[in-house]
Amino acid sequence: MWVGCGTQICRMREREGGGWDIERLGYGEGVGPDLWSAFAEDPQGRMWVRGLRQLVYFRPGEAVARAIAGAPEVGDRAQAWLTIDRNGRVLLSGRSALVEWRGGQWRKIGTRNGLPDGEILCLLVDREGSTWAGLFGKGLVRWIGEEHWSAYTRADGLSHSIVWAIESVGADEVYAGTEAGLDVGRRGVVGWTWRPAVGIERETVRSIARDRDGMLWLAVNGGRVLRYRPGQGVVEERRLRTAEEPMLSVRTLVVDGEGGLWVATSAGGYYFAKGSSRARRNWRGLSHALALGRGG
Repeated sequence: MWVGCGTQICRMREREGGGWDIERLGYGEGVGPDLWSAFAEDPQGRMWVRGLRQLVYFRPGEAVARAIAGAPEVGDRAQAWLTIDRNGRVLLSGRSALVEWRGGQWRKIGTRNGLPDGEILCLLVDREGSTWAGLFGKGLVRWIGEEHWSAYTRADGLSHSIVWAIESVGADEVYAGTEAGLDVGRRGVVGWTWRPAVGIERETVRSIARDRDGMLWLAVNGGRVLRYRPGQGVVEERRLRTAEEPMLSVRTLVVDGEGGLWVATSAGGYYFAKGSSRARRNWRGLSHALALGRGG
């Protein structure tokens, strides 16, 4: 597991006898101070990590970062987003633009290429290889190719035009976490149609993770995590906010290969083993993001 920890990057490995080994990567490993809040693994097994001002990557088996100069500036309301498509193209969120790193060069994809003008809040490459972006106040867009985009807003059935999270559950189904609920999009003969997901009306959904049982984990307001069965509703709720942490907010969710749930919050990181409702440990200093990698 790779995580942002304070102004450094950490790799965590579980010990056979229990507990975790935590390796902190800083100046000596080529990692300058930053809020490291986006992680993605490419088809070659390299782990890419993005901060507010920097972009680096690690080759498989290495702990020394390699920096990429010229990473785009992050918008005021958004964390730094990063995703990688199946061809190894690195895509980053920028101010009112999508930015591509390919072949050693940067390319800006913005309004001139048909992208609506709006701050990018989240990115997803779905199972077909299409790129989705959630925008602040402009809804959800799907990149069909080069200068062709499909845009969806409240007028198309979304609960709100601020979209914080996206998760694909199949070739023809996508979930969007908005400021005012969870929406499900399904592709039919006339294109994509959207409707509110059952039981998540009026919740602000900040992160979505899908487990191996086909259930969705949702980060919502009030320091809560919901387990949602598509088409039926919420089947479980976990509250992480306590009297000791009254302002705790949940930022990022990741489900690992064993079915365990990792939760990054404003007060640190939590881990729930599959089937358990109790956190095994709290890691202080985690930033917004978590990522699984072949080396962690």
